[in-house]
Amino acid sequence: MAERVFDDTDKSWSYELEEGVAIFHLKGWQGFPDEELESASKGYREVASQESIHATIAILDKTKALPPATQDFMAKQWSENGRYVNVDKIGFVSEGAIGLTIKANIDVPDSEIEAFDDLEEAKEWARE
Repeated sequence: MAERVFDDTDKSWSYELEEGVAIFHLKGWQGFPDEELESASKGYREVASQESIHATIAILDKTKALPPATQDFMAKQWSENGRYVNVDKIGFVSEGAIGLTIKANIDVPDSEIEAFDDLEEAKEWARE
């Protein structure tokens, strides 16, 4: 059963919790203003740093390409976020190579990082 920790319905992102996995839905992630990127980053830290969370999955909904500035921000911020929350696994789900691009630029030495094109496959991996 999925559950929410706080209300984030007005944001361009949302999340759910399933069996120790925090799943973040990043809607239309194509160069949001800095405040939206920062909001998602703050929310990720608040949710994923809970003791019961051992893995995270970010779903990049309908994202076909990321502008270079967004890629740079995500590489830096997601690396910092991953080290902050200290989860075992960090996964990205997207169509095409977006998830692979992000994965290649994330540096979180104590976490396994993977990219998927299928959410169910990502969930299975996260629960292993």
